[in-house]
Amino acid sequence: MKEVEVRLEIPIDPNKEPERWEYLQQAELLLSKAGVSFDTGFGGGVRDWELDWSLHGASIVFIKFKEEDK
Repeated sequence: MKEVEVRLEIPIDPNKEPERWEYLQQAELLLSKAGVSFDTGFGGGVRDWELDWSLHGASIVFIKFKEEDK
């Protein structure tokens, strides 16, 4: 089975959405406590969760590509 590398991009402005930013931080902490870890980043108004080689305690399973609208 091939490994899948994806990046979850969450648009957010911590200054305008401090409560939502805190929820993301809490989610990352809770996942870590559950044994799931991965690289994260922030830039250009986007919080990144790097679900690639850095992912530990979980796996990404490819199902299919989304079909384009006709």
